[in-house]
Amino acid sequence: MITLRFDGLFRGIPSNHCGRKAGVMCYGWLISRNGVLLASGHGAVSRGKDATSNVAEYLALIEGLEALIDLGVSQQTVKICGDSRCIIDQMRGAAAVNAPSMIPLHDKAARLVQHFRKLRWNWMPRKHNKE
Repeated sequence: MITLRFDGLFRGIPSNHCGRKAGVMCYGWLISRNGVLLASGHGAVSRGKDATSNVAEYLALIEGLEALIDLGVSQQTVKICGDSRCIIDQMRGAAAVNAPSMIPLHDKAARLVQHFRKLRWNWMPRKHNKE
């Protein structure tokens, strides 16, 4: 089975003058098949507004989904694991996306998942998402 694991991190900086969250977001993702690493990626983004841990989680998920498409595994069952219950629930359709900064990211992720035949969404506690 193909597995995508993703994670995001946010570190805030003192509030800017417009009163919206500013900070640095880092993220990473791993793709494996039956426990063997196939691909990985990571990145960092600094934003002057609308920076949150959920935005960082979506950035990780989106890049991981794009990598899965590049690997050509869309016809296989893919297990997607993350420690953000919010993101997992939103992608399952069990929770609404209300934050204006997250709507375009969710929409992009939703477009990407349409490339796949079968996805299994799996929330995991943070302590099990160390890799």
